[in-house]
Amino acid sequence: MRSFLEPEPGQEFKPHLVFVGIFTPMALASFPDLSPGAKLCYGALNYFAGRRGKSWPSVPTIAKMLGVVDRQVQRYLVELQDEHFIRRDFKKGGSTHYVFLWHPCFSGRKGMRKNLAITRPDYKR
Repeated sequence: MRSFLEPEPGQEFKPHLVFVGIFTPMALASFPDLSPGAKLCYGALNYFAGRRGKSWPSVPTIAKMLGVVDRQVQRYLVELQDEHFIRRDFKKGGSTHYVFLWHPCFSGRKGMRKNLAITRPDYKR
């Protein structure tokens, strides 16, 4: 049964504040040296991040979230680590914590919240 607020398939709707999802910074999304999958993987890690900036989902959890196999997630994690977006801290007992690293691409104007008008041409004040 469809909620009275839920539109019919094919109808227009405004997605703002409707969905829970993953967040990928614009600077990272436009970074040319990462695959689209690695960018989504960063978003998945961000989804699971705690207040201290660490994330520790399992590879199978990320794989299920992204709709890929475990081995592909491992490749994405290697990409993110090789490009210095994350660091993997291996803990006793097999658990891995992912630490987010400040990347030089985050320091530019593109993708920073204070420059929203610059990165989103459709934005009107």
